[in-house]
Amino acid sequence: MQYAKETVITRKCTQCKIVKMLSEFYKSKDRQLGHDYRCKECSRIHKTTWRYNNPSKHNTQSRRWRKEHPQASRAIEKKYFQSHPGVKQTKTQRYRARHLSLVRRNAVERMNRRRARIRNATVIPINRLHIYERDHGICQLCWNPVEQEAMTLDHIVALANGGSHEPANVQLAHLQCNRLKGTK
Repeated sequence: MQYAKETVITRKCTQCKIVKMLSEFYKSKDRQLGHDYRCKECSRIHKTTWRYNNPSKHNTQSRRWRKEHPQASRAIEKKYFQSHPGVKQTKTQRYRARHLSLVRRNAVERMNRRRARIRNATVIPINRLHIYERDHGICQLCWNPVEQEAMTLDHIVALANGGSHEPANVQLAHLQCNRLKGTK
């Protein structure tokens, strides 16, 4: 059965059973008449209910879409944060509160890399866990055990003295031991 797209201006929603104008339906190439069979309002309710009942599927699909469309994803996020100015700050504060040790560690790593770049030193990525295992969890300055959460990386030859930021020039240390050593 063929439908003439130009002559139809209304359609009955299969969900709420109300006859509505075609402008109240999302366009769809896969459907007869070129519009979805649910009205926009019923479609929104259906999608919201599905997301609520299938959170893991929704998260997987969302992650995949963001990975496949990084520019569009960033544009949507930017637009959202511009229209909701306090949300990004709140989101950042919650993340930092939950991941305090990671945030601190990353800040120290950024600072060390920056200091090394300023002094034109060699900068090679350092895996903190690898250094911890290499030094067997022992502070190389006082020779006492160091907890992994409380560890710092000490530059054997300080960046201020021309040392490089690479695994061969760092060692495991307590924060206090590292501060006492300074740039020696």
